[in-house]
Amino acid sequence: RARSITATVDGGSLVAGFTTATAAEEPDAVLIRLNSRGELVWQKKVGSAGHDGLFDVTLLTDGSIGAVGYTQRSASPGYDFWVLRFASGGNLLWQKQLRKGRLDAATAVIPTPEEGLLAVGVTSADSFGQDDAWILHFDNQGQLIWERIIGGEGQQKAWAAARHDFRTMVVAIATTSTGEGSTDAQLIGIDNTGRVLWRRVYGHKLWDRPTSLAIGSAGEIILGGYTTSSGAGYEDFWVLRLNAEGGL
Repeated sequence: RARSITATVDGGSLVAGFTTATAAEEPDAVLIRLNSRGELVWQKKVGSAGHDGLFDVTLLTDGSIGAVGYTQRSASPGYDFWVLRFASGGNLLWQKQLRKGRLDAATAVIPTPEEGLLAVGVTSADSFGQDDAWILHFDNQGQLIWERIIGGEGQQKAWAAARHDFRTMVVAIATTSTGEGSTDAQLIGIDNTGRVLWRRVYGHKLWDRPTSLAIGSAGEIILGGYTTSSGAGYEDFWVLRLNAEGGL
């Protein structure tokens, strides 16, 4: 099952997700490289004896590949926040498994200017039993530079990230801690040290969730997701075009 796709500089693509050889086997994470004609260049499966998968993949500034997802712990039913870096030919360079709670997962990854990567996701380590957003910055050798927890009284789950410019990044979070509805979209702007520069919340009375982020040519922020607060049906596409600090 494919969960993320990104273009390569030669017109091909990278596809990340999970796969099973038989119905009886636990899924493994899979990363696939296709050429510009859609033909298979290489395929890599990685994982533990349990259930593993990738949520996102990106090309890094040195041509290597960053991928993130979740991996099941061998001695328990819990899951770890999983960060991997591959060479351009598919060889695994390093991987990191991190845990704070019983159910942790990385959901999105973006490159950083110094050939590192920023991984975002969720941890269940909150003392109130709620999920918090978890943001981690790694260098090109996999050493953790800094991490930040974005929490609240309710749930905070990071689902997407984008680099705004050389100094700042934007993270999209589904939150039940603030806003008008059951779930709202929250954007935070952070600098290269993890310091929060600004926060914005969007949504209405029902469920409004962010799923993707992009930065436009003029520096505007494009937030995508779905809403049940308005539209023609139960869930509808939801797209917001925002200025550089999240203003409508």
